[in-house]
Amino acid sequence: YNKLETVPRFNRAAYRTLQKLVLKNNYIDDLSGLQGLDCLAELDLSWNCLSDHTALWPLETMTTLVCVNFEGNPLAHHKNHRVLTLRHLNASLAEGKFVLDKEPLTKNEKIILSENR
Repeated sequence: YNKLETVPRFNRAAYRTLQKLVLKNNYIDDLSGLQGLDCLAELDLSWNCLSDHTALWPLETMTTLVCVNFEGNPLAHHKNHRVLTLRHLNASLAEGKFVLDKEPLTKNEKIILSENR
């Protein structure tokens, strides 16, 4: 419970080496600042204030993600949350065992993800 409202800034080394980032239980509503974290595998943004899936755009270039958690955010209550989230993930993640909100992707979700540009 850091009461963060934005993603913190990282030093140069972190952008090349950080693999796990836990930012749960904060007030984050924008993911600006995540772009460039090229080695990130695990991202926990549960229980924040993310309300619009368009805020997920920094995830589009992340090719090493294995799991992302958005539980407890307003956007997680959208009836098409999983599909809307997939639209902001890198298509290469469809080839692995990606986990969204603690649930592995279904075969259909992997197909949707693989169709991203």
